[in-house]
Amino acid sequence: MQLIRFGVIATLTAVLSLISFGRQQDPDPNDIEKAKTALEKAVKARGGSAYLNVRTETGTGQFNQFDKGMATVPIQFSDFIEYPDKERTEFGHKKGKFVQANVASIGWTFDAANKALKDQGEEQTKEFVDSMKYSVDGILRGSWREPKVRFTYYPRREAWRLKFGEAIKMEFPDNTVITLYLDLETHLPILMQREHLVKDQPQKEETRFAQWIERQGILAPNILDTFIEGTQTNRVNYDNRTYNQPLPANFFTKPVNLKDIK
Repeated sequence: MQLIRFGVIATLTAVLSLISFGRQQDPDPNDIEKAKTALEKAVKARGGSAYLNVRTETGTGQFNQFDKGMATVPIQFSDFIEYPDKERTEFGHKKGKFVQANVASIGWTFDAANKALKDQGEEQTKEFVDSMKYSVDGILRGSWREPKVRFTYYPRREAWRLKFGEAIKMEFPDNTVITLYLDLETHLPILMQREHLVKDQPQKEETRFAQWIERQGILAPNILDTFIEGTQTNRVNYDNRTYNQPLPANFFTKPVNLKDIK
């Protein structure tokens, strides 16, 4: 559940950054090693090799959508991931159940209320691929190591009002910009910003991470709050996560008919 602009917008961003961050130390765009070291510390804080060696992840909890910044009624969810590119998320139960599943660039959905089993559109599947790559786990598990990524390192930068962290800005060849903020003491992520194009329009998304819990030697946040252009859109609140449990072979594959969906 898991999840870039140039020209005039890039210029405006630079100007606003100078205004917003005031006396904070200016980034050194050539200080690549410090950025990479910070990312490696974040991986170590998450669990090091135990974190990197996760092959499957199962999570359960509650999902809240927000309408104009106000939370709606939470619904139960179960999320199943098989790295690097498979995910199945189930919301609700029985007649109110909704399933979304993806395998790389192929995806499908099931809506129990309408008894509808459908293929996802190209836009949906592309967003899944991008969200896996540009999620905090996608970044820490290896996306940051891709060639031609441009790094900018900030030893101290304001994530939100009066909350500061070490920050690494990553500009990818597809014009996606990721800025990851790490806690100054624990090195765990506190905020990740993603700037990209949505329907040819620039969009800024933010995910804030809270309540880090260790399970099986791996640290993961129980709470993820997502904001789009400054307005909260959803909250994911996990109550449990398990790692490296085997999943059925055809679990992510689109069923032949409705009777095959459990």
